[in-house]
Amino acid sequence: MQEGLERMATIKQIAQIAGVSPATVSRLLNGDPKLSVSPQTRERVHRAADRLGYLPRHPVRAAGPARTIGVLKGFSTLSGTDSAPHLSLLRAVEGALHAAGMAKLTVTGDAPAQPVDALIAYGTFSPTRMERLRRWTDNILFLGENPDPLSFDAVVPGFDWLCGHLCGYLTGLGHSRVAYVSAGEELPDCSLPDPMSRHFAAWLQNRSDLPAEYLRHASFSPESAYAHTRALLELPRAPTAILYASDAMAVGGCRAIAERGLRVGLDVSVIGLGDMAAASFLSPALTTVYIPYALIAQVALHMLRSRLDDGRREPLTVCAPLSLVVRDSCGPLREA
Repeated sequence: MQEGLERMATIKQIAQIAGVSPATVSRLLNGDPKLSVSPQTRERVHRAADRLGYLPRHPVRAAGPARTIGVLKGFSTLSGTDSAPHLSLLRAVEGALHAAGMAKLTVTGDAPAQPVDALIAYGTFSPTRMERLRRWTDNILFLGENPDPLSFDAVVPGFDWLCGHLCGYLTGLGHSRVAYVSAGEELPDCSLPDPMSRHFAAWLQNRSDLPAEYLRHASFSPESAYAHTRALLELPRAPTAILYASDAMAVGGCRAIAERGLRVGLDVSVIGLGDMAAASFLSPALTTVYIPYALIAQVALHMLRSRLDDGRREPLTVCAPLSLVVRDSCGPLREA
């Protein structure tokens, strides 16, 4: 009973934040097919649910066996393994499994401590580690990137669409000199860049007027982004708009911009990634990209069920929608 009261309180909180009724929140989050709401309302509700850590309880299938799902962390392409976005994704996955009555087994070594029915792997994995994953189970679902779409299920953010959308948004504001401070990790057997860096590199190749130095390879830290932003601003033709692979990196970049005597949003436009809780409280408030972690976890759960309970064998890759949250750190190009 106490859990039910807490969940009702959370639904009311979501309704207040999203500006809709508690009944609408309940029907939307529980997937009522007869509910008709605008895409904007749906996004507001899901965003509020993400912020409050809410996940709906799905009924457990009584006829099905108890399931144990392994959860394994690779290198995170969703803004770093120790960042708030990473923790939001992990919390959403754990909540979805708990709500479905599935047991979660955290995998930290070279193999699960006990047999698992399926494996959720979030982030990116080196070829060596991928070989080990294939030996554990055939039922692997990836979050973030799909290393083999012909073999595995995955729920992936739409980074291919995102890069073009962000660059188009900035060029629409008059910014022709757009740079990207990416993030990645160097492993012994491979290099793991963040997924949007590949798409930005392709965009940059089509812009013969922009230098290759506009794509910077940093790490997921404000300090690294700070250093790379300083290097960008020292170029003969410095960018007037900069994208960052995470909100935390954007914070480091904003400091470098301010130390240069420039104003974020006026002299240099900045866009982060992740929509961290503090993004709207920065000065200026950070324009960023919202990633629907709760929705990603719910879709992953449905895909697991269809494979484990319904016998689906065909691999699926589902692209999760991303949305630009426009605040004050972006503005029209100012004439010199």
